[in-house]
Amino acid sequence: MIQSFAAVPSNREALLDSLISKLNKGGLQIKVKNWSFVFFCESEHIQFAFFDAIAGSKVNLVGYIANEFELRRLGATVSTTALTCSTPVLLNLLRHHFGSSVFNLIEGAFNYIEVGSNDELVIITDTTSQQPVFFAQTSTTWVTTELKNIGFVEQDAFDFVSPEVVLRNRLPGDGFLPIKNAERLRASSINCLKRDSYGKLIFMARTYELSPDNTPQFLPKEVVFSWIDELISDSINNAIPNNEIVGIPLSGGLDSSLVTAIASGQGANIKTYSMGTELGNEFEYARIVAEVCKTEHTEFLFTSEDILKGICDAIYHNEIFDGLSAEIQSGLFSLYRRCSDEVDTMITGYGSDLMFGGVLNLTDALEGVNDTLWEQIYRTRWTGEFSPIGAANYGIQVRHPFWSKKLISFCKNLDPVYKLSVDDVKPVLREFTEKLGSLPDEIVHRKKIGIHEGSAVNLAFAESLGVDVSDYARKTRFTFSLYKEMLKGKLHIDEVNTSVLQRYATSSD
Repeated sequence: MIQSFAAVPSNREALLDSLISKLNKGGLQIKVKNWSFVFFCESEHIQFAFFDAIAGSKVNLVGYIANEFELRRLGATVSTTALTCSTPVLLNLLRHHFGSSVFNLIEGAFNYIEVGSNDELVIITDTTSQQPVFFAQTSTTWVTTELKNIGFVEQDAFDFVSPEVVLRNRLPGDGFLPIKNAERLRASSINCLKRDSYGKLIFMARTYELSPDNTPQFLPKEVVFSWIDELISDSINNAIPNNEIVGIPLSGGLDSSLVTAIASGQGANIKTYSMGTELGNEFEYARIVAEVCKTEHTEFLFTSEDILKGICDAIYHNEIFDGLSAEIQSGLFSLYRRCSDEVDTMITGYGSDLMFGGVLNLTDALEGVNDTLWEQIYRTRWTGEFSPIGAANYGIQVRHPFWSKKLISFCKNLDPVYKLSVDDVKPVLREFTEKLGSLPDEIVHRKKIGIHEGSAVNLAFAESLGVDVSDYARKTRFTFSLYKEMLKGKLHIDEVNTSVLQRYATSSD
């Protein structure tokens, strides 16, 4: 699987030569018409080229497609080659026959790349912006999944906004990026780069997203249960490779416990991992679930230094500049480092709270519930928290079964009474889990607590900076200061140590 890429006009391919020489990972360089690409893969032994497609186009794919079998069945209705062709050619075929809106049916984190016969470069993004991709104008034109690729060869190439701009943008557009001469390609978008009559590159973008339907869904509870069962089970099944050991970060909360129960019930070979710090943990609850689901279970107690390293990993690999998002990802990155030799795939319960109401307060008004949750879902399009690139750096394919297009669409306009009751959040998911009968009541009805709170990562981060645990403005200033230096090419993740972090903790006051 191709994990990430960078592309420049072919007359600037020397930049890619320089990039490959400066990185500690193998890159495969390919020239297609007037564009030069470098691709980074999960294995140095993968050999590939752009695939020939309809109308003389050359196509490729970065990231992964979760529901490929379903898409091949659809393609088989119009082409006899749909069952055997490469995945990029399959997507080209579907787009040719059904139009670009067919990308709404695709589950996964991906960038579809097509170079047309007229030399037009087309990048199509996934529906939830999990696989990031950026357009930047520096000394040349770049298209890349990792902005630090540019910083490696063009130091100080970016014009950053001030920290105040980052802090006051509570809900920016999904293309938000704190860099003036770069932009994040938006979710569900078709992005084209081509030359005008004077040979100048022009950039155009449009959406393939279907018009949103905001009709409230007042469905009977049994129907809701049936759909939750089908959609979550199908998503977990798509996320689990055949005959591989699968890791699950298990807090003992409802979401990770439900994923563990369903995956175990599907016969997967599961290893569960519980994370804690010197300041707190949830080991007691995770042990209960591991015992009930009969998984091989391991507990990790991370130091404050581990947590800061995890935060730096999140900033560097997933290019996160938001303090809360980096904090939440820290424990997962600490886990990736410890488990890289044990599992190839890791599935999580991440994202469930944003769909079923775990982030709500009991005092919230029911009529505003769906808008509040959609705001939080929309926010993830620019935070970088769902990017698979960081986990891939440790040789792990991370999957978030709750974060599927179908499940998000189903939950978006679901009756708010299923997401918030007078005494609890996520009532319908709790009742569904209770009905399954796979987990004990103390897990099903356990009070909601964030992954960064249960493991006290939020406290460890705050203590390291010498601030209050809820001071996310200060945490974001620290995160953003590191983000800038890493993207400038002035700070590599391997150079981060305690003294460096202390310097940035002080300088970002």
